[in-house]
Amino acid sequence: MKPEEIHLNDWVRILIGEVPGTYFIEIVIRIAFVYLLLSVSMRLMGKRMAAQMNRNELAAQVSLAAAIGMPVWRPTGACCRRLSLHS
Repeated sequence: MKPEEIHLNDWVRILIGEVPGTYFIEIVIRIAFVYLLLSVSMRLMGKRMAAQMNRNELAAQVSLAAAIGMPVWRPTGACCRRLSLHS
């Protein structure tokens, strides 16, 4: 984008951006998929597991949540490809 194309009162570009409308449907599907995946995994771990977390485990969980956030919002990245962890 060229500097002369940027205007402070261009609310459509600021709020929606320059992506096609179908991308918003894809975002909703990605968010639902990640929410379902996290809900099922927390249900399988149970309430005792959540109560027994120490600070290091909680920090690891927050880091994982931050890493999952990028594929949800990036239009070029696949959601499932980013969920796999490589050692």
